Amino acid sequence: MKTLQILLDKYHFEACQDAITWLEDRTIEQVMIDIHRGDWLLWLAYKLGVDEKLLTLVMGKWAETCIDLMQNKISTNAVKACIDYGNGLISKENLEAAAYQARKAVASSDRETGANAVAAAAAHIAFHAASKYECDRNYNHDYDYCTTYGSTLTLYDHGARMKNDKQRTDIAKELLGQLIIDKVNELCK
Repeated sequence: MKTLQILLDKYHFEACQDAITWLEDRTIEQVMIDIHRGDWLLWLAYKLGVDEKLLTLVMGKWAETCIDLMQNKISTNAVKACIDYGNGLISKENLEAAAYQARKAVASSDRETGANAVAAAAAHIAFHAASKYECDRNYNHDYDYCTTYGSTLTLYDHGARMKNDKQRTDIAKELLGQLIIDKVNELCK
């Protein structure tokens, strides 16, 4: 059985150094058991060509883990729109509208408060999911936001941040895990 590292090398996927170091000689099946970083799974899914709706669903579910911390309805609507778009319940145009409203609301608020930082992250995720961008830079940017919003309000509570990191990893495994395994195994044939 080939390791994931061989696949990354073969297809010139440029993973971050932390991921490469962690990966060692794990197979994709071992990765799914051992992984502790949902953002690495989202990155790999993107690199493997997973549908944008599913990627948007994952990011929306990640934002949903902090939805109770959001203080404005517009931001929670943007998170719901990401999830609905990911589930095929709304159109790209509806997602774009929710993203636009969320970005507008965040732009007029004080971003320094934790709740507004979370709302900004939700708006940013919805915006990029709704936009026409299809490059690594934007998805990597969204990973940063997804990772940041989970820790913004738990900055002083390491346990809460670790719990949120695990939630995001579990979401990625549940929604992307088998699909990633199948795609990687197909490419390794």
